Amino acid sequence: MPELSRFFGIIIRMYAELGVPHHQPHFHAYYQDDVAIYSIDPVDLIAGLLPRRQQRFVAAWAELHQTMDRCATSRFLIKFMLTLKFILLFGPMVLTLIRRLCMTGPNWKKF
Repeated sequence: MPELSRFFGIIIRMYAELGVPHHQPHFHAYYQDDVAIYSIDPVDLIAGLLPRRQQRFVAAWAELHQTMDRCATSRFLIKFMLTLKFILLFGPMVLTLIRRLCMTGPNWKKF
């Protein structure tokens, strides 16, 4: 079973069962002899039990990773939108520049 993270004695793991019907997306948290299973979205305890402090650590870890995933998606969309805006504003000028550079190259044919 792949280990996703390890912190404060807590180990976070996730199973991958190919071709087998599986429950809702979840991960397993291990701390000493205790095991708990948490759903991913929303972060809820499905089964098992951890000490209270470790439960809070696991919940914070899961929320942090959900936020990081959302931020990564948002950053991608912002970069995409800025690139699109750049192309719309400066596209004709960039294309003209590329054509001129290609035409002045040593082995390039003129358009």
